[in-house]
Amino acid sequence: MFLDVLRNAASYLIFFSYCILIVIPILFLLYLPFSWGWVKALYWLVMKGSFKFILFTTFLPVTYQGVNELPQKPTIFVANHQSTLDIFLVASVLDSRESVWLAWYEFFEYPLLGQLLNHSGIPVYPRDSADRKGAVKKAVEKLQNGTSIVLFPEGGRYIDNTIHPFFTGFAAMAKLSGAPVVPLFISGTGIALPGGSRMIKRYPLMITVGKSFICGPEESVQAFKERVENWFIELNWRRNYLIEQYGIRLCDGTVVLPEGDEFKVS
Repeated sequence: MFLDVLRNAASYLIFFSYCILIVIPILFLLYLPFSWGWVKALYWLVMKGSFKFILFTTFLPVTYQGVNELPQKPTIFVANHQSTLDIFLVASVLDSRESVWLAWYEFFEYPLLGQLLNHSGIPVYPRDSADRKGAVKKAVEKLQNGTSIVLFPEGGRYIDNTIHPFFTGFAAMAKLSGAPVVPLFISGTGIALPGGSRMIKRYPLMITVGKSFICGPEESVQAFKERVENWFIELNWRRNYLIEQYGIRLCDGTVVLPEGDEFKVS
């Protein structure tokens, strides 16, 4: 317990110190015309570096699987959602790719965060809102202009080891744009930092990059959504079963033993 408190104190000290140092450069960039090429490039460099650094300050072990599967063209990245840590974990995988995130519309009203999201986010509105379909339209435009899209299709954070039903927005984007969908399976973040908690528990994080899904010309939006969703459900079931029964972790066909050894399974 003492080590956890000490590690958390160090994490938050480094985090807040970094925020104090970086806030002025970010504000400076936000008030410059984003149409200037060097401003846009510097902004993305600062954001990517910040995401990676913040993930580093947690001092949590991270395992990456399948990162070589990432396509270079504009892509729709979808991930299951357990914790705030998911944002930094996904961002660390995307690296230098220019991307826009779908975020709940209320976040755009927060000071500073809202200004950041105006450059790198698309607001998502409630189902009964007239603006709800606008998110899909804006995302398709971004994809056609060379920018990738990132979203959590469950629409919320869940720590019950279950994949919750996906919304169809990402599938509509794939249908309209022809862009590939790359699934990102996340595990461990809900234990390391569940919603509402301020204490970071030392627990291994893992993110698996799956192979691209393409929506077929005759495939419906609903059918495509279910196909991607089933990939998450199947991988989640296999991982939970092996952890519960044998204490080993499975990630995209690779068994990771407690000692760190790996072997492939069919």
